[in-house]
Amino acid sequence: MKGYGLILTLRGKQLYRMLKSVGLILLALGLPFIFIMLLSLIDRSRDGYVLSFLFGLTLLSIHNYRGDREHLLQLGFNSRLVFMIEYIVIAIVLGLTALMLVGNWQNLVMMIAAAVVVAMLPNFKVTRLKKLFFFPVSWILIRDFECRTGMRTFGWPVVLIGLIGAGMSFVSPIGPILSVILISMATASWYNYCEPMAMFKLEKGSFSFLMSKLTSLYKYLLLFYLPSIILFLFFHLELWYLLLVAVLFGILINSFAIFYKYAAYHPSRQNLHSETAIGIFSFSSLVPFFAPVCIFYLIVYARRAFQNVNSIYATG
Repeated sequence: MKGYGLILTLRGKQLYRMLKSVGLILLALGLPFIFIMLLSLIDRSRDGYVLSFLFGLTLLSIHNYRGDREHLLQLGFNSRLVFMIEYIVIAIVLGLTALMLVGNWQNLVMMIAAAVVVAMLPNFKVTRLKKLFFFPVSWILIRDFECRTGMRTFGWPVVLIGLIGAGMSFVSPIGPILSVILISMATASWYNYCEPMAMFKLEKGSFSFLMSKLTSLYKYLLLFYLPSIILFLFFHLELWYLLLVAVLFGILINSFAIFYKYAAYHPSRQNLHSETAIGIFSFSSLVPFFAPVCIFYLIVYARRAFQNVNSIYATG
C-alpha cells in the first residue's frame, strides 16, 4: 500500500501543477463546458458504443505519448500495471456514469476492456518509424521553430486531413469546415516545446519577436487551409460565413497557444505541458456564449507574454 500511496502522491502533485498552469479563470470557463459535453456524449451512447470508441482512441493517444515509463521503473514500479490501474479507474467512473444515466452497461465492460488492452501496448514512438514517416521540412524556415518541429513529426496527418476536407467539398460543406477545425487544433499543439534562447536574438525586441511568431503562424495556417478554402468557396459560396468562423477559430486558438507559451517560457524548460490549457480554450471557443471570455483571456495572456519576453530581452 505504501507504493500505491507514493503513486497517488505523485499523481496529486502532477494534477496540482497542471491545474495551476491552466489558471483559475480558464478552469472556471472550461470545466463546466467539458462536463456538459461529457454528459451529452454519455446521453447519446444509449444504443451504441460511441463513448467506448472515443474513450479507447483518447486513451491510446495519451498512452503513446506518456513520458513517465522510465521514471516509474526507477521507482521500482511495473509501468504497465500502474497504467492499467489508472485507466481502469477512469473507465469505471465513466462507465458507471453511463450506466446510471442511460442504463448502458455495455460501455462499462468495453471501456474496462479497452483500458486493459491499451495499458499492455508498447510505446510506438520508435525512432526508425519516426524517421521513415518524417515529413520533409526543408521549405520551412528554421526560425519558424514550432511549425518546423510540428510538421516534421505530424506533417502527413495534417496534409491528409486537409486533402480529405477539400475532397469532401464536392458533396458536403461540413468536410472542409471540420478539416479547418482539426488542422487548427493540431497546429495549436505544436507550441508546447521551448526553443533555445538563441532564437530570440533573431528579432530586436519583444514586440518584433511575438509579431514574427504570429505572422508566420498565419502564413502557414493559410497554406494548410488553402485547398479546403478554394474548393469550399467554389462549391458552397453561399455558406462563406461558416468557413470564416472556422478560420477565425483557428487563428484564435493558435494565437492563444503562442501567447500561453511565451507567458510561461523559461530558458531551462524543454516543454510547457500546455495541452490542457489549449484544449480547454479550444473547446470553449467553439461555444459562442464563451467567446467573449476567451477573447478576454487571450488579451490577458498576450500581456503576460509581452512582459515575460521583455524580461528575457532585458536580461539576455
